[in-house]
Amino acid sequence: AVDVTLDSPPTSKLSSEEKKRFLEAAATNVALQGTATQSTTASYYHTSFAANGIDGKRDDPMNMVHTIIGEPNPWWKVNLNGMFLVDTVVFFNRGENAGRTERAKDLIVEVLDSRGAVPVTVKTHQFSGVPPYGPSGVTFPFGVWGNEVKVSLQGEQRTLNFYEVEVYPVLSLPSSSPSD
Repeated sequence: AVDVTLDSPPTSKLSSEEKKRFLEAAATNVALQGTATQSTTASYYHTSFAANGIDGKRDDPMNMVHTIIGEPNPWWKVNLNGMFLVDTVVFFNRGENAGRTERAKDLIVEVLDSRGAVPVTVKTHQFSGVPPYGPSGVTFPFGVWGNEVKVSLQGEQRTLNFYEVEVYPVLSLPSSSPSD
């Protein structure tokens, strides 16, 4: 039997059902239930759509996210279709050759909590480099509330392309957001 107690204020003892939900949510890649968008889509690749970044395929060269080559400030985003206390975001880079691997250098990962068009919480992590094929992950200590995860690159001549992004929460709230 596992006894789960949250020690951060307010301290609360979870019921058996809440413990089960908590543990299941922490082991679930919630990006799979999301909706993905990206700044542009490379039309010269027939398999470069935003949805490919959340389809569970971590290393398929014919199934990737790919923006237009040389785009200024490219981005990709997944709406998680719910509010989550995000613990970890895992990024799976391409690795067929060094040029594609380097495209993920200085990758920025943000967890966003948007109410309307105004970001309420932004938590950012910037990688100094991502190894071929990944995975590379960022863990947000104590989690960060959000309903979107954004991956982006800054600069005038950048190309964003990768295989997969996975998002693992600490826990989820079915239809509400955290109290302020």
